[in-house]
Amino acid sequence: MQERRQMEYRIAYRDVFFEHFYQMTADEQKLITRKIELLRANPAHRSLRTKILRTKVKNQYESSVSMDIRIIWQLDGDQILFIDVGHHDITKKYG
Repeated sequence: MQERRQMEYRIAYRDVFFEHFYQMTADEQKLITRKIELLRANPAHRSLRTKILRTKVKNQYESSVSMDIRIIWQLDGDQILFIDVGHHDITKKYG
């Protein structure tokens, strides 16, 4: 992913994102929330280890929350759509 100019992206969520988010521990939820804010400010930040997903849907990415947790999201103009969150195996579902 190329470095983008500094801006705050609008955000939206799919229902499944919240379903899986609330299944996480309180500590994991705090970490996910911090990474969402970092993603919103700079999706290409090095600590997110963002990678493009090879899917039929264009502009779909995965970013690391921790060594085990991933966020699946899509970029559409100035909006980030958070699709799903879960443990590392979640990427198999989308990629």
